[in-house]
Amino acid sequence: TWVVMAGVTWSLPYEWFFYFALPVMAFTVRSVPPAPFLLASLSSIAFAYTYGLENHHLLAFGGGIFAALVNRSNTIRTIGRSWLAPLVVVACFVSVVALFPTAYGYPQLMLISVAFTLIAAGCSLYGIFTNSVSKALGEMAYSIYLLHGIFLFTVIDLIVGRENVAQMSPLAYWLLIVTMTPLMIL
Repeated sequence: TWVVMAGVTWSLPYEWFFYFALPVMAFTVRSVPPAPFLLASLSSIAFAYTYGLENHHLLAFGGGIFAALVNRSNTIRTIGRSWLAPLVVVACFVSVVALFPTAYGYPQLMLISVAFTLIAAGCSLYGIFTNSVSKALGEMAYSIYLLHGIFLFTVIDLIVGRENVAQMSPLAYWLLIVTMTPLMIL
């Protein structure tokens, strides 16, 4: 099942942890939740600590929270819409890809968080994120994320055959993937 679903369920424990932690987080905005919600929230945090959630995934959520908090500032939103912001976003992403073997380290998460913060602040990457095709793909992104594993498994294992794919040249493999992309989007 993990292969068929392409592992997309990995985030569920983190999402549940985040939602259950919201009553405790309410204190950061000077709100006091009702006692039963606070108790449930504290219990979920204790469970998550015991469960062993990985720090780099929690920090990724932290990067999103950071972006939401700092984007309340007009200054940050002005920076996000500046001509320099797209250069910083691209530099952050290129640095993560070029300098690190994975995205799962603290420096990588910081770079990704800076890029995400600027995008959340209005950086459209010179209009790429605001054109109609990007908006349509953005609307479909979560569905594609959830379904791509099933689609890849069906095509590679059941139609083309895993053995045939394993024997493909890199060019043939990428042609297969490029051909599958519009089909997946449809």
